[in-house]
Amino acid sequence: MFRGEQATFDGDFRDAAFHFERAAWGYETLGDPFPAAEATLELGRCFLFSRRGEWLPKLAGRLANLAKEEAASLPPGGLVTLLVWASILRKGEAEPLALAQLIRARRRARSTVPPQPPHLVSGGLPMIDSMPPLFLIPPERLGRHPQDDDWSLSSEGNWFVRVIDDPSAASRIETGAKIINLGGLIECPAQMEIEKQRVVVKIAADHRGYALITALRDSAQRLEGTAS
Repeated sequence: MFRGEQATFDGDFRDAAFHFERAAWGYETLGDPFPAAEATLELGRCFLFSRRGEWLPKLAGRLANLAKEEAASLPPGGLVTLLVWASILRKGEAEPLALAQLIRARRRARSTVPPQPPHLVSGGLPMIDSMPPLFLIPPERLGRHPQDDDWSLSSEGNWFVRVIDDPSAASRIETGAKIINLGGLIECPAQMEIEKQRVVVKIAADHRGYALITALRDSAQRLEGTAS
């Protein structure tokens, strides 16, 4: 990873890609999914700067497969976190700033924390207050609503909204709290409103919110597949 970063500083993205690919393979072989995922993100950045953005969806697929294969050994929220990273990597050519911010955050974490298994809370994206305005994606640029019938876009266009109306009040609150907690892991702004007969959850209508919903859906599909 260090050699890859040094090569990127020198502008040699071909050499950097070689080192990051070796790091990703090595970490995956050792069963360390988070470092392997970070190396894959860096590899994607190299392809992007080398004008080979068409490879990013394939790398994202590799990252998503890694997350699902290692799901049993990941800590709570780990699967969703890695699936969010995969979603950001997949859209890296169209939204390079989100990928750059994620990689910058991970580099800061690696440089300030002694070598150890990554901590999920420190592994998210930068806070929204520190983001340039370009990071916020206007709803019309999303192209479509999140691929989940339970979510809709607010009238103001700044929130993805889900109404939870399970018969059990405890179940409603538990489901809402779980989404809020997962949003917190990737520092995605989120709100929960508890009403008499329902719970309303709102998450930011930007790339993080879209990625979170996509990851939640993929995780649910995986659980359904396992149950069947």
